[in-house]
Amino acid sequence: MEELIAKIWSLIGLFTLLQNILPQPLHQILMQWLSSIKDYFRPRYYHLEIPEYKDSLAVNANELYYNIERYLESLDGITRARRLTVFRARNSSNLGFCPAFDEVVEDSFRGVRLYWTHTAQPEPHTAGGGGGGNAMNERRCFTLKAAQPGKEFLCAYFDFIANRAAELN
Repeated sequence: MEELIAKIWSLIGLFTLLQNILPQPLHQILMQWLSSIKDYFRPRYYHLEIPEYKDSLAVNANELYYNIERYLESLDGITRARRLTVFRARNSSNLGFCPAFDEVVEDSFRGVRLYWTHTAQPEPHTAGGGGGGNAMNERRCFTLKAAQPGKEFLCAYFDFIANRAAELN
C-alpha cells in the first residue's frame, strides 16, 4: 500500500513539474489527453425510460411500467427512500408504497447497481372535443439509470422484474 501511495505522489509531482515547464500548447494537449483517460475509466450511465403508456393518447398501457411499480414496492431499499407515494387499490385492504416522483431507489442485479426514478411530466390534453382547453394529463414513467447495460442483461433484469411482480399479485 505504501508503494502505491509513493507512486501516486510521484505522478502528482511529475504532472506538477510538467505543468510548470511545458509551453502552454503542450500543456493543453497533456490536459486533454489526461481528461480522455479519465473519461475512459469513468462508467457511462444510460437512462432508459419506461412510460406508463406507449403513446400520448393513453391507450396502449405498458405492462412493464406496472411490473416495475409492483417490483419497486417489494424492495427493501424503498424503506430508505425519503418520500413515498402511498396508495390503496379499490376494494383492497392492503397499502401500496412506491417511490414519490423524482425519488431515487437503488437496486442491484447480478452485482450491477441500478437506480430507479419515478417521474411525471405535464402533457397537454390531446383528445378531441369535450375537455376544456386547459385540461392536462401527466406522462408518468420510470427511468432506469445503469452503467453500460447490455441488451442481454436488460432482458434478464426485466424478466426478473416481471416474474417478481407476478409473484406479488
